[in-house]
Amino acid sequence: MLDWTDDQMFVRMPRSCRRALASFTGPDRASAMRNAWDHCKDAVALLWLAALRAPHVQGGNRKVLEEVERAKARVLEEINNPTTYPGRRAEDRLVAHLEQPLALVDGRPSLSDKLPDWDKELEEPMAREHWIEYVQRMDDIVEGIRINLRDVVVD
Repeated sequence: MLDWTDDQMFVRMPRSCRRALASFTGPDRASAMRNAWDHCKDAVALLWLAALRAPHVQGGNRKVLEEVERAKARVLEEINNPTTYPGRRAEDRLVAHLEQPLALVDGRPSLSDKLPDWDKELEEPMAREHWIEYVQRMDDIVEGIRINLRDVVVD
């Protein structure tokens, strides 16, 4: 059984995203990738995975850029406007996390310099009420990411 998270490509991904994908394996790389893509519930990890694969797919970088913008827009929709402090804090944090994979696709320099900060930020503990709001907003965007970027990730 292939554990594709050992691949050198994933060294460029934050630790928390690697952990989110680690349990999804398969007999070969393609099935492991498909399994992770179809079952992972972490929108940030899915965007990192798509950003890593994007340079290998025609128009992949553009698709990832567009999907990050769509995901942020869905999180920030007026109807989802949080009325509580934990909701606003969770919304801000999720939007910041969704922007991180852009460093892989839009040519931002010194990705390796920022990775330790992103590792720390993604693993920073959240109060329970923040976590609940964060996960609810993430649930709203996971399926859209899966549908819109499937052709970038899954061969």
